[in-house]
Amino acid sequence: MEASGLRNQDRLDGLSNYVIWKARMSCLLDEHFLKVYVDSVVVEPADLDSLKKYKGELAKTKKSSSME
Repeated sequence: MEASGLRNQDRLDGLSNYVIWKARMSCLLDEHFLKVYVDSVVVEPADLDSLKKYKGELAKTKKSSSME
């Protein structure tokens, strides 16, 4: 996911554009198979390989919601 995927008008600006922002974020997270990290509690895996993937995907999810 790159910051260029979101335009300035895609930023959350309070209640005035929340519905549109939420729909765009939902689509973006779906596109990158990350929506599970927002919609549910994902248990941190115990094995090292899965843990690395989990942490990377969690970071991408957090990043996508704060991109400008």
